[in-house]
Amino acid sequence: MDNSWRMYEITIFCVVYLKLNSTCNMGDKIWRIGKWVFGIVLALFLLISGLIFAFKDEIIQYVVSEINKNLQAKVKVEKIDLTFWSTFPNISLDFEEVFISDAFPNREAGPTDTLLYTEKIRLKFNPIDVWNEKYDVKNIRIFPGSLQLKTDSLGEVNYNIFKPSDDSTTTKFKLELKSVEITGVNFSMKNDQNHQFYQTSIHDLQLKGAFTEEKFNLETSSSLHINQLKSGDVALLKNKKARFELNLAVNQIDKSIEIPKATLFVEEIPFQLEGKIDTTNLYLHVFAEKLELTDVARKLALKELESVEQLQGSGTVNFDLTINEKANSEQAPTTVCSFGIQNGALREPTQQLRISNIHLSGKYSNEGGASKEYLSLSNMRFQTATGPFQGELRITQFNAPHYIGKGKGSLDLASIHGIFALPYVEKITGNLNLESEFDLLTQRDANGQNHIQVNTCSANVKLQNIDASLLNDTRTFSGVNGGIVINGDEAALDGIRVQIGKSDFEVNGVFEDILPYLEKTGNLKSSISLESNTIFAKDLSSSHVDAQINAVEPDKQFILPDNIDGSVNLSIGKLHIENHLFSQIKSQLVVDKRQLKFHGLQVENAGATVIGSVLLTEEYPEYLVLKSDLSSANISIKNLFQAWNNFDQSVISAENISGKAAVEMTFEAPFDLRKGIIKQNIVSKIHLKITDGKLKNVSTFKTITESLKTSSVRFLLKKNNINDFERKLLDLQFKTLENTLLIKNGKLEIPFMLIESNALNIETFGSHTFDNEIDYHFAFRFRDLITTAQETEFGKVVDDGSGFKIFMRMYGSLDNPTIEWDDAAKKQQAKENREAAKKEAISMLKSEFGWKKGDTTVREYQPIKKPKEEIEMDFSNSKNEEIIPQKKESEVKRKLKEKVQKMKENNAPDVEFEMD
Repeated sequence: MDNSWRMYEITIFCVVYLKLNSTCNMGDKIWRIGKWVFGIVLALFLLISGLIFAFKDEIIQYVVSEINKNLQAKVKVEKIDLTFWSTFPNISLDFEEVFISDAFPNREAGPTDTLLYTEKIRLKFNPIDVWNEKYDVKNIRIFPGSLQLKTDSLGEVNYNIFKPSDDSTTTKFKLELKSVEITGVNFSMKNDQNHQFYQTSIHDLQLKGAFTEEKFNLETSSSLHINQLKSGDVALLKNKKARFELNLAVNQIDKSIEIPKATLFVEEIPFQLEGKIDTTNLYLHVFAEKLELTDVARKLALKELESVEQLQGSGTVNFDLTINEKANSEQAPTTVCSFGIQNGALREPTQQLRISNIHLSGKYSNEGGASKEYLSLSNMRFQTATGPFQGELRITQFNAPHYIGKGKGSLDLASIHGIFALPYVEKITGNLNLESEFDLLTQRDANGQNHIQVNTCSANVKLQNIDASLLNDTRTFSGVNGGIVINGDEAALDGIRVQIGKSDFEVNGVFEDILPYLEKTGNLKSSISLESNTIFAKDLSSSHVDAQINAVEPDKQFILPDNIDGSVNLSIGKLHIENHLFSQIKSQLVVDKRQLKFHGLQVENAGATVIGSVLLTEEYPEYLVLKSDLSSANISIKNLFQAWNNFDQSVISAENISGKAAVEMTFEAPFDLRKGIIKQNIVSKIHLKITDGKLKNVSTFKTITESLKTSSVRFLLKKNNINDFERKLLDLQFKTLENTLLIKNGKLEIPFMLIESNALNIETFGSHTFDNEIDYHFAFRFRDLITTAQETEFGKVVDDGSGFKIFMRMYGSLDNPTIEWDDAAKKQQAKENREAAKKEAISMLKSEFGWKKGDTTVREYQPIKKPKEEIEMDFSNSKNEEIIPQKKESEVKRKLKEKVQKMKENNAPDVEFEMD
């Protein structure tokens, strides 16, 4: 509180007290003093409130007009208010919802960004000064908001919002600041001229000092979050908490600020800070010696790891950073940073993971400009459970980086991941032995795109017993062993073995054009031999179909590549797709744009060998379409029904059927790796020939004979005829059955065909859905039901083949079908008979009497001969598509082995270290 204001209150209180003391006794005096004091204070409160209310608009208008005299930028303010009691004993002027846009000079009108936005700016005044018409601002407080300072490539700034000062101008409004408070402000400073970018979130910042003095000490304290400090392309610090308390020496005569040696805490790790800022130069020096390696690992380097707090170890870290910047320079500040680790060791106690003998010497410098900027990591060595590792790395030309380095040694992947957290990896164990040397240069093309030029790149990698799982991926890769050889832009896989779930793979092969593939500018070329004993299709999906999959499926990923051109000599012992087993698979596989083309395919299923070709296309992530052209000459129908679970129906099972089948088929079906085959979308054409077929004890046939026993036909047939017919029907045998079946829209269509069996000859056609809804039509001659020959006085009656037919229909559910007489089919047959008889009569008239000789549509009558079918089927592989002969497995593996061995011989990286 101002001293004059306090003296005024004390004087009033003393006068009242003396007056009461001379006229009242002690008790009355106290009571009267209390009433007088309360009355005076209340009166003062009412008086001040009244004065503030009376002069509020005048005060606000005056202060705003004075501020506008000093601003050249347009300021938007939602509301201005004057308060007293909430900031007692000061009067405060609150500017709410303040917005100031960029103030770049000489900038054409157009879209602008934010320079300053804050919920509230509060200016505090002494009430006595306001009464005396003196508007001296003692304190400024800025509440939550954002401040974005920018310097463009021409050196122009966006924060030039104040008009040049005019010392001759007299004003009652002055900044007699004693303190500045900033709370919850996001601050950023971007300089496109020297490529600097600083971004922080200020939780609290306080500045205290005699701001109007020529020389004064400025006390500063702050807690903040450093989002990013970036110089050029190098991030100096990122995502760290910081706090400091500094006592700055401010000299307004020579416009300099000196930072005496003080402590800066970053994630509670102490760094020493000193420096000086003046009109010509900025100098900052941040350094630390003998920091505990575990503290640095926990709080800085490995802060994001969940287990970081458990890290134990030893060793020290040194750090020294110097920044020099010339005023108004277009060059980036000269930054030199040296750092190193001595005698380091880190241990994760819960899993007993350890990295020891850690040494590192590093340096970053941009002295001499961007052309001489570099980062070097030398004498980098450490030891894991599998042995020592040593390497070097140097990066130059940061705008188009040039990488030179080498490494040699053994890595325990569990220790590396447990302490450093490899990206995208959830868990990994095993060993990796590495010997490599590289020199990679970034080249920028005419379109501004960066490409890697390989000057030197050679490596020999040996994988030993690696088990791994990736984040957000249910697959587990285990037992990874083998070798990788890299030579320039080529890589060879030497006996890489891996197991995914229950599926095993061994891969040998060569890859070319690796860099265009990695840069997504070209396709990877490959020649591979892949062998497997067992593959389960569900193991290849990134998420299995199980109880953990809810109605909202996790994101799917493509499993077939769209930028690989390759051929694979394929040999698979067993392939499990849902409940179906395919074995002894041999094929020459071509990989092309999310397609797998199997040429010369040979596979065994249900005891039969199938040959042909298959095309597998991944149209959507984990959604594939299978197209095939296959044939097999000797399929056991019983085995086929057993292997395919009786085709999901219970009427005819493997126990009811037998025989041999020859099949030629085209088949197309979509397949979801999580849901299986989508049966409703299957399209197939199947040419089927069955020989020596048998159907035994089919319940549906029993239903047919029961229907005969209860229908009107029973009066025309003797009981022994129906019983004999039933006996044959329940042990039905046919020599040959041939037809072309169609599958579409979830339905099997059976065209008209004649089945000649031991029971009777049946004409049939119909349909059968995947939901076991059926609609079958049957026709057979009545005479076939009569097994006892009829005797006459002239001997036995011989049927001339013209006996009437019985038409039946079976429809509905296959498990409980409806069987009835098929009147519609009977009428259609009668119509066809009449038409046939009419044509036959006309033909006879033409042949015998020359009637309608000029009508070419009427054929000459020919005596009816009994039909005799002759069926020829070619089950060779003479398809329209040329089948690519499959290379012998041993020949492919031999050539790949020779290629890998040649790469090894030409790929001996000259990596020499003195290993401790």
